Amino acid sequence: MEKAGGAAITLGRMSDAAWERFLEHARGVLARPRFDEGYRDWKPGLAAEVSRLIGVERDSERWTAAFDDVVPALEDFRDPRYDRPTPREGNWMKRWARFDPASLWQALDRFVAEERGPLERFAAFAEEVEKAPSDVRVSVDGIIVIGSLLNFALAPDSLPILRPAAFVRVEEALASAPNPDTPPAEQYERHLAFAQQVSERLQAEGVAVRDMIDVQSVIFVAGHERQFWAVDEPEEVRANYQRAHLAAKAKPYLSVCAIFRDEARNLAEWIEFHRLVGVERFFLYDNRSTDDHAAVLAPYIEDGIAVVHDWPLYPGQVEAYNRCLEEHRHDSRWITFLDVDEFLFSPSGRRLPEVLADYEDFPGVGVNWVMFGSSGHNETPPGLVIEDHLHRGSKPWSFVKHIVDPVRAVQCHTVHAFAYDFRTAVDENQLPITVKAGRTQFTSISRLRINHYYLKSEAAGRAKLATPKPDGGGERTFEFDALDRELSEERDETILRYAPALHEALTKASSRMYSP
Repeated sequence: MEKAGGAAITLGRMSDAAWERFLEHARGVLARPRFDEGYRDWKPGLAAEVSRLIGVERDSERWTAAFDDVVPALEDFRDPRYDRPTPREGNWMKRWARFDPASLWQALDRFVAEERGPLERFAAFAEEVEKAPSDVRVSVDGIIVIGSLLNFALAPDSLPILRPAAFVRVEEALASAPNPDTPPAEQYERHLAFAQQVSERLQAEGVAVRDMIDVQSVIFVAGHERQFWAVDEPEEVRANYQRAHLAAKAKPYLSVCAIFRDEARNLAEWIEFHRLVGVERFFLYDNRSTDDHAAVLAPYIEDGIAVVHDWPLYPGQVEAYNRCLEEHRHDSRWITFLDVDEFLFSPSGRRLPEVLADYEDFPGVGVNWVMFGSSGHNETPPGLVIEDHLHRGSKPWSFVKHIVDPVRAVQCHTVHAFAYDFRTAVDENQLPITVKAGRTQFTSISRLRINHYYLKSEAAGRAKLATPKPDGGGERTFEFDALDRELSEERDETILRYAPALHEALTKASSRMYSP
């Protein structure tokens, strides 16, 4: 029997084998260099903010504004605090404040009475939610998230913020999860008892969890990364890709897929640069080009270095990527999916195949962007892109582009996100990329990076921002001047180590290019 706030519930016995795997994963999570930054440092401040929300002056307009400071209206995965309530859950509370503030204040008052225990407070809160107008009803998970957040604010060291989906994944792996049809108070009680049980067992095993903040964070991460510790890779899946890898040994180790339009001026530099860093094959999709790209690409096609497909669909970037997977799945050990203004390399100076050898156990690798601005050019300069643009934003972007094992990649969802047959891609530190929208929780560019030359000049940048996105046709939302300032904060010459060899390669290549 496990006790939670004085009430006793029965939890299923934890599987010893599953617990050992969870324990190993938990140690790894706690040892991550930025664990505190991502999961701990901000939570005491959040508790203080929510505690003030519980007791602030009950004015609907002011309370809603204060709540917005705690739960932002927009979910931003560049912020590591992505296990706080989502906008949907936050918007529910704001609707409640607008439609029936009196009942919301009554529900919040359930957390003011000091003599109530956490389970009693939560149960009373859930009852008030059930009595609220139908316009502000929310799912059971929403009640658990917000109710646990309010309890957490009163005792952050001992009461967790609950993200039911993540908790359920871990509970199912270790013991048994709550019945989703039971009342929210009962589900909360079981989740809370489970967190306490995990805390006690981690401490008994000598794992240095400082308090419930550490414990809830470990459970949250383990829930999102469940396939990496709780699920064995299906034997059939493993056998299939191992056979494919054996067959691919005589084929290119690393290839690039890209869709392009009217990029004749930049194609040779982009191809020769990537050949220098270890790319052997280029799968190119021509999206209605009208310039002399054929003259540039002819020698590469003749040598078998480039394979060019006509691709008139617009917008058609995601579709082109999926076609590449269909047509070239068995033609390369790795395929990276890039734009022609993106240059992938290792800041260490190692060739990409050497670096990727460390990631062969994973289905894909996500590489963060470094974004470059116009570098003060009004018009696009005539020299090399990598030499003419040396000013970038001060921080890498959390967006990634993928280097995929094509036999394990099932589908391209967006240009930043691929689905795989088992598990997810990892970042350069071999940490799973489980955040939505193709972003990493933290950025890291010491082993792999992409220089993204987004604004090549003011003229080119303004023209680009005025065109629809090639991956879906939506409007670009950036404003040139503000974006250019953001992407011009510091000078970065890291890539210039390749400039001498690139000049030499381009000189040789130019002698073989056909005249238009």
